[in-house]
Amino acid sequence: MLNKVSYLILLLGVFYTSCTPPLTMVEPSQRVFQSVTEVELAKEDIFENSLKWLAENFISSKEVLEYKNKDEGKIIGNIILKVNVSLGSMEFIRPIRMTLIIESKEKRFRITCKNLIAEESSFMNNVLPSHPIEHKEILDKVFSKINIEIVNSLKNYLSKDDTNNDW
Repeated sequence: MLNKVSYLILLLGVFYTSCTPPLTMVEPSQRVFQSVTEVELAKEDIFENSLKWLAENFISSKEVLEYKNKDEGKIIGNIILKVNVSLGSMEFIRPIRMTLIIESKEKRFRITCKNLIAEESSFMNNVLPSHPIEHKEILDKVFSKINIEIVNSLKNYLSKDDTNNDW
């Protein structure tokens, strides 16, 4: 009985998928997210506070960090964001692995996210293999999530007032 239900759900998924318009392929050069944000901090403060932000926002910042150089004002790491993606009319959460680069300069920082890979995950008892993200519709969702969970989050973190440390 369970196999028949799974088969019916899979058949409906194929039907819904065949009814949706085809996805738009994107050139590799367009698969990179980049954003420059201004903040009222010195380069060194942006660098140091970005490291703290990474430690507070990702499960293991030691595993995340691949490179950090205070003189360059550069941090490079690998992160995973969970993004809602669609398969026809069905939505599910997919982990997206990417390289995160935070560069700091006087009163501004730049976020670059590249090497976007949809990690292996399961959907309706099927394994979805790991693969690069190549479709505009999915990239738009990933870029929106990056803008909210990384750029805005880091900007808010850097902009918070830490002058009241009298605890």
